[in-house]
Amino acid sequence: MKKSYRAFIAAGMMAIAGCSDRALSPTGPASTTGASDVSEPPPAPGVGTLGVIEDIKPQEQGLVVYQTGLDYEPPPGAKFQEVRHEFAVGSRHNKLQVQVKDDTKIYINGVEKKLGDLQIGTKVLVVGRVTGSALHAEMITDLGTINEPPEDLTGIVPQGMRNQLISHARVLSSALASPLSLCMGQDLDYTDPHILEFQGCWGGPSASDDLDLPFIPLFCPLIGCVGIDRFSYTMALGGWSFAFPFKFKADATPGLVYHVPGNVSLSMQPLPATTGSFSFAGGVGMDFGLNFDFCSFFGCYNLYTVHLAAFSMIHQATAAGPIDENGRLEIGETSCPSVGLIPIEGIPIDPFSIGFCEDLGLNGKPFNMTVTSFGASSPSVLARYAFTTAGATARLRPDAMQVGMRFDNFAWSPGMTMGLFFRFKTFGITRWNSPTIPFGEVGLFDAVSTPFPSSGSPFTVATDPLSDPSNLQYLLQPTAANVSLAVAPAQTSLSITSGNLLTEGTPVTVRLSETYDGSSIAGHAITLQADGLNGTSSASVTAMTNSGGIASVVLPVGEYHIVARYAGAAMYLPSTADQMPVYIYRPTTFVIWGGNSDGIAVVGRHQFWGQGWVSQVTAASFGGNPSFQGFAIPTSVSTWESPPANAGRGPESVPDLIGVIITTDVQRRGSNSTGNIAGHAVLRVDDPAAYRPDPGHAAWGVVRAQFR
Repeated sequence: MKKSYRAFIAAGMMAIAGCSDRALSPTGPASTTGASDVSEPPPAPGVGTLGVIEDIKPQEQGLVVYQTGLDYEPPPGAKFQEVRHEFAVGSRHNKLQVQVKDDTKIYINGVEKKLGDLQIGTKVLVVGRVTGSALHAEMITDLGTINEPPEDLTGIVPQGMRNQLISHARVLSSALASPLSLCMGQDLDYTDPHILEFQGCWGGPSASDDLDLPFIPLFCPLIGCVGIDRFSYTMALGGWSFAFPFKFKADATPGLVYHVPGNVSLSMQPLPATTGSFSFAGGVGMDFGLNFDFCSFFGCYNLYTVHLAAFSMIHQATAAGPIDENGRLEIGETSCPSVGLIPIEGIPIDPFSIGFCEDLGLNGKPFNMTVTSFGASSPSVLARYAFTTAGATARLRPDAMQVGMRFDNFAWSPGMTMGLFFRFKTFGITRWNSPTIPFGEVGLFDAVSTPFPSSGSPFTVATDPLSDPSNLQYLLQPTAANVSLAVAPAQTSLSITSGNLLTEGTPVTVRLSETYDGSSIAGHAITLQADGLNGTSSASVTAMTNSGGIASVVLPVGEYHIVARYAGAAMYLPSTADQMPVYIYRPTTFVIWGGNSDGIAVVGRHQFWGQGWVSQVTAASFGGNPSFQGFAIPTSVSTWESPPANAGRGPESVPDLIGVIITTDVQRRGSNSTGNIAGHAVLRVDDPAAYRPDPGHAAWGVVRAQFR
């Protein structure tokens, strides 16, 4: 870790220690008051939080961190004072909006990155300042980077606070990189970040690696040179290590759709180790391997590998992949101790010797894997299968436009078969190997889960080969990965729910919902284009949907062709709906006659006001006052009565469309007329401007619709 980066981590951790020991409000640490003879120095500015990235918003320069499950406690037996902080802004179990600035420092595995390099599901430490409900980040780093307490905090914070900070750093270090056994595996150097190495070791101290070298010529005859291009070693004291590469995959076929449950197939693709690398190495003793090449103008050709070992029992398997449940990895021995049987003085090589060799094999078994989804509603998926099967299926409901599938737990329980055989040599050359005497299968990995082994387990995850060899406490080699799956926008349904006959002041209502389950879509804009018909003016209005997905627009009286449009959003597809015609009318108590033989027909013309109203009656029962002028007062839902002649007056004005009463039976009651309410009609007034409440001005209209 670079000095500058360590300093930045120190500053961030200082901010956490200085602020998280008090309840945090949206504006920072809460102040405390009380009688005290000793004044404490003010806390370091800023706050820190631990959480899991749930959403990334590059266009808004921000992300959402879910603060839960990351309140680290000291390891068993540790005695740290006041280690009770939860590293959460406000409270745990909440979603924190994090704003990323241009100068925000972002580190992944100790390397400075950009916002777009972050992945959903990553556990992060965020340090910054709180403004309102958001945390403005000064630094964001993945938790795997924090593996040691800051080197020197003298002069930065007071002694008491510094002790708390170092305690917290140790807590983090313990939780993230527990001490491991004294064994070191090799880095298989895959450039693809999605290729992972299921690495581990058990037993006593061991170390192994296989290193590429620049070609080193040893001797050069005229036609070319013989030299060394690879150096390998294994040093072990009853310990073994292994590295099995694989690739975690998550595929959604035919794809995922926002808010629609879909399947994701999970699989693990076994891969061979890189050429020449050890998949398995260990034993007792040490072995050095030198690989020889012959190079000329025509290219280089691999010759052989010479192993140098003495009185050791070292086993190696090279470039093998993970083992199927029915498979077996034969682990060859590079050397086994031999005892001379017929020593001859003066001859350095015994003419006849016997070696006691182990015969080892690793047996494959199914494994368990845990996959957690982010950006979707679903539980964790625990799958049990072997390396060569199709895998498992997770069913989830996306709640974001990116769904992360995180593989973060791998439990495997293979076994090793062991046996003993005898090797007979003459003058150092193997002549015969005896049949193997089996010892049976030995369970080596029982109840072990990686990459988070339990404390004190004899099996531990492989270590970082780039660490200082003098320090045998290494970082975890992460056997975990995120796979990000794109989510398609969901289909939407738009419907006009208000009908085509509306009284003046009643809104046109449109509902926006998800096609899949009919659930409402709130907070989205709907544009209502009302094209006027038969002289009505057009209008275009935009309204937002409420919690029920309803958008409402009040239009003037008129006749319309209404088209509702939803333009769509990142998570929703566009949709439209239309309705024609839609009549918005003003209700009145004018009456038209509907008792003639032709009844009431759309586009039929009727007098609704003024002298001569009775002249339109040609059939049915009419015994009312001949002076009835078409204005009535309803007396019930089915009857009406007119005022005396020349005493009833209509409204001062009428709009283009009015609602009127349809009557088919009128009788006289004294000087008044009474009638039935057989229905209603919407009338388009011939000339609204010419209308007068004076009955001497007759008014006519054309029927546009009728209803009960």
